[in-house]
Amino acid sequence: MQLILVISPDPQSIEKIEYYLTGKRLRIVSTTQPSKGLVYAKSSIPDLVILGLESGNKEVREALAILKKDPITQNSAFLGIYKKKDDSFENQMKWDGVDDYIIEPFQKADFLFKIQTVLDQANSNKTKSIAQRKNHISTDYPIPGMTRITFHSGLKKYVAPELKNTLTKEFFLANLNSSICIDIRDIPEITSEEIEILVTVVKLFGKKRINIVAGKNLGILLTETELADTSNLFMSPEEYEELFNKKILEN
Repeated sequence: MQLILVISPDPQSIEKIEYYLTGKRLRIVSTTQPSKGLVYAKSSIPDLVILGLESGNKEVREALAILKKDPITQNSAFLGIYKKKDDSFENQMKWDGVDDYIIEPFQKADFLFKIQTVLDQANSNKTKSIAQRKNHISTDYPIPGMTRITFHSGLKKYVAPELKNTLTKEFFLANLNSSICIDIRDIPEITSEEIEILVTVVKLFGKKRINIVAGKNLGILLTETELADTSNLFMSPEEYEELFNKKILEN
């Protein structure tokens, strides 16, 4: 089921959008507060973000900029809701990453057509991006003492073949004293076979307690695995970083 996140300072606009999407096979999450929207987006990776954009509202525009810079959310689709026709503003928002827009007041049929068009294009772009990606695993060191391993595509088809070239003996030796974080938020849907692969990866670290940022996959890890007994599970990277910083202060 595709996820749509609505961020708009206008409660009436949100109510109208939710009403138009009632009965569709979509999961809808809405908020008038951009800060809350950002937290949710980074943990659940929406397929589409609908933004109530106005030239005078900097908070929503700043949220768009943050989501477009994050490699995990930048490939989501973005639909702008504008209060009035403004060519200059529309061009600026397109430059900032809005895929399409609709101007209020709008009819249900027009709105649903926009939604489907933007989602279809986003899905096509994601498929092409995965197929063209040279590496489906990345490692980085965002904070001293922290090593993050990000799986960007399906575990079985794309990630598993790359594991032996990433998780080498040299990698384990270099990260003996590091806090390891495995980020699986970018995996679209995690299957039972992929869960087995993830469990195997965690076991490679022996008794070391691994941190897993699961996002929308958290529920299935809690119900279908025993990883919570051997690892720390988080919805968002912010939750993990909070624990990491707390441990640094304690030491």
